[in-house]
Amino acid sequence: MDGKRHRPGPSKYGEPASIRIQHVSKDPRLPPVLRLPPAIFESLIMLLPVESCLQLISSCKRLHQLFGPGGKHEARLWQKMFTRIGWRERSERHAGKPGDLCWSVPPSMAHLLERELGIEDEVTLARMMTANPRGVFMSVYGALLPDYRGFRSLERRILPVFLARADSARPGTQAFRTAAEVALRLDQLLWFARGHLVANSARINRRLGLVVHKFEAHYMGIFERAFGLGDTETMRMIANILKHLRQGRCCIQYLTGVHPLVNVRGYTDECNEYHSIVTAGSAVRDAASFGSFFTCLTAVLKSHSTIVSACLPSPELALYGMCALVDALFLPGGLAHASFNALFASLRQLSRPSEAADGGGHMSRASASSRDSVVTARRGFAVDSDHVFLDTVTHVVKACLVEIERWAEMQPTPVPRALARRNLFSMFQDVIVEYSRAEIKILERLYAREIERWQSKLHYIEELFTELPTHGEEYPAKAQHRQGHRHHASNRMLNFQQRVLDVENYKYSVLDVFKKQLGITQDLRQVETQLSMADSAQGGSPAIQPEGSLTGLDNAVTSLKSLGDILMKCPISIDLCHNVIIKNHDAVKRLAVFTSAPPHMRLGMEARQAIEEVFLILLRSIGQQHVRPAFEQILPKLQELENKVGNPMSEWHGTASQSRDRTPADEATALARIETERELQAKCTSAQLRFFEMVHIADLVVQMIEIYFKKDMTDFVSETDFLNSCIQEMRALERMVDDSVAAGMDIIIEVIIRQIQHILQEGQSASDYNPSDDASLQLKPTLTCVHAVQLLTESTEIAQSMTTNKQVREVFLGEIGLRLFNTLIAHIKRFQISEPGGFQLIADLNLFNDWAMRHLEDPDNLAYFAALKDLANCFILAPKDLRPFLRDQYTRRKFDSIMRLEEVYDIVACRADYRHIRTMVEGHCEFM
Repeated sequence: MDGKRHRPGPSKYGEPASIRIQHVSKDPRLPPVLRLPPAIFESLIMLLPVESCLQLISSCKRLHQLFGPGGKHEARLWQKMFTRIGWRERSERHAGKPGDLCWSVPPSMAHLLERELGIEDEVTLARMMTANPRGVFMSVYGALLPDYRGFRSLERRILPVFLARADSARPGTQAFRTAAEVALRLDQLLWFARGHLVANSARINRRLGLVVHKFEAHYMGIFERAFGLGDTETMRMIANILKHLRQGRCCIQYLTGVHPLVNVRGYTDECNEYHSIVTAGSAVRDAASFGSFFTCLTAVLKSHSTIVSACLPSPELALYGMCALVDALFLPGGLAHASFNALFASLRQLSRPSEAADGGGHMSRASASSRDSVVTARRGFAVDSDHVFLDTVTHVVKACLVEIERWAEMQPTPVPRALARRNLFSMFQDVIVEYSRAEIKILERLYAREIERWQSKLHYIEELFTELPTHGEEYPAKAQHRQGHRHHASNRMLNFQQRVLDVENYKYSVLDVFKKQLGITQDLRQVETQLSMADSAQGGSPAIQPEGSLTGLDNAVTSLKSLGDILMKCPISIDLCHNVIIKNHDAVKRLAVFTSAPPHMRLGMEARQAIEEVFLILLRSIGQQHVRPAFEQILPKLQELENKVGNPMSEWHGTASQSRDRTPADEATALARIETERELQAKCTSAQLRFFEMVHIADLVVQMIEIYFKKDMTDFVSETDFLNSCIQEMRALERMVDDSVAAGMDIIIEVIIRQIQHILQEGQSASDYNPSDDASLQLKPTLTCVHAVQLLTESTEIAQSMTTNKQVREVFLGEIGLRLFNTLIAHIKRFQISEPGGFQLIADLNLFNDWAMRHLEDPDNLAYFAALKDLANCFILAPKDLRPFLRDQYTRRKFDSIMRLEEVYDIVACRADYRHIRTMVEGHCEFM
């Protein structure tokens, strides 16, 4: 190198080697090979025989410091040495934290530990493996090394066992007394041989394998002859020997291999007892035939349970025998696997009838009839071949899970529940993708059809603002009043309080039905308090019609006749949203069956992903394709109505007690203007009422989705996982509704304020606030002010009654109050106000202040009207008292954050005599 320090380049894992490799020795006296980290030395040592390992560690100072007695990495080296002979380490977690290190030891090795070290349980073993792993390993190594290295001598010692009877025992210290002891030692040596712990291990291992094979063949010959003769006693005796060698695998494999369902050859005779289940497996076409097959399979397993319990000496062996048969049946080529494949093939053919028909070139009349029936069924809502595929698969899985529970309780030997479930779900590993796509395809097609059907009925949007909904049936007296007084406050005939009560009752009825269909038993009021965004009650939804008709809620609202046209004229359909949610609920329930698969299987993960995708389809269909277009249709109508509010509203002016002389022509013109004004006002009131009802319906839809999510989706999606696409899409839906509601409320507020502005501009004359000297003083509000306050009162009553959320209501009314305050400021600045006109202005402002006191709940908003009313006193004060009055108002900080100094000056400058008293105010007041 050039003398510069070389920086290590990035490793294959992406980070520099100096970061990835730790504990590198920097001693310059060591050769480069000894500067390697301990982990690399550990890996290299594990490839050497034990004797070579010990020699290397003792001869190298660097390795002796690391792995010698007392070395920092000694324990870990010898713990890894055990993995060479088949031991497995595991860490048991407690309360989510790593626990103690435990060891899984082969049964034959556990017997050796008990004999050599007195270790009888896992706790003692774990403690010794932590304290002195080298001592434990050397004990096991020393006990097995003589027999392994001197295997020829071992062969001579076990030879007498072959010559003796299987159940006989030979006395002596060097020779083995029983065949079980020989099997135990051979199994220990097989595990020992896995590690290649001696130099010539390959040659020894070949000889060991030959001896083990001869031993198993000898005793398996006896076992097979006894099985043919039905001699269970001899079979149990032989199995009791072979269970020590490779856990009796040869006996289990034999019993599994000769089973008629595994070895079908030679058992095709119709008189054979297994012929019925083989026939049932080959005839599987639907859920019913598969159920018959699985019932027969349960009976066969029950019979096999009795056989293995009689032939095998221990419950553990019998359990292994049942597991082996179940594995063989569900493996590719097994009977159960073939039956599943036959079922899937039949269902696929049903879902694609046209392809099956075209494949043969022509079809029979029966086939054509079957195809036509399927095509006809496709036009329906629920009767569909794809639904048949989905429902059949789900039904089969559920039925199999029920049978598996019976297998787990089978006597005398059960089938392990975990193994049976693993084999069952393995049948669906290759089907889950197709199944998920079918679910998604059906939902997308269904939702598109329902939304298209509903959009075709939205031709009546123009009617939303043409008439005010009436409650003539519920309020006959009011209806008669309207007929007798068509031109007198026609929009007041609607009882807004009763209207909102009807809407709330409707919401409770819908949610109650929805709750029952989802299977929620919790009280509706309790559900309401739990939902974070609930402004009104929460619960459940209506019944689904077979053909997907939009009449599922008819029964839920039969007692709510007072709603009139809320469902007929609201662009958001509760029935549509309910239908698609319930269909989504059914799809999630079907997919949820697969989520109970064992955690290590990808089936469960793919099922969860499909559930999330199904839920996302629901949110996008309701939010982007239904609710958003509904608001996009109604908001331009509101905007158009806002633009229309600009025509002359009325020519009536004067005080409430005044009456002016008018000619008949003037009276007719005034009445025509009043009629035009009231028609436009009725349209504005109708638009406001319709919009708030639509807000209720949108809120009800969001509540239904929230309830459904809490009921079905929380098992698969965490509510706190804000990165999850489902949570993000739900929040996007809520934001879209909130933004649309805010935009609509802003337009409605602007419509109300524009009406007030037109009333004040067209109705208020200059003589109201600057009357002639001979005019009589009236201390009552002007008719223009009364008209404006009536409009305000009606609009705020609608908002208060139709907006159940207190926070939204306060924001809505507060915004009206602030804009009204600015409108009044601009209105006052238009006039020259004399002292008598000041009294008239105070009367008008008192009426506006009374409205604010009744309807505004925010003290900050009330302060605006109080300050404006107090400031109006500047018009009735003598010029000499004006400056002390204003100084007192500012001393008490009455105008802080309400009006600027310039605004106060502009209002004071509206005095009719201000040009004469200007020098008395300006220049002498610190705030002017």
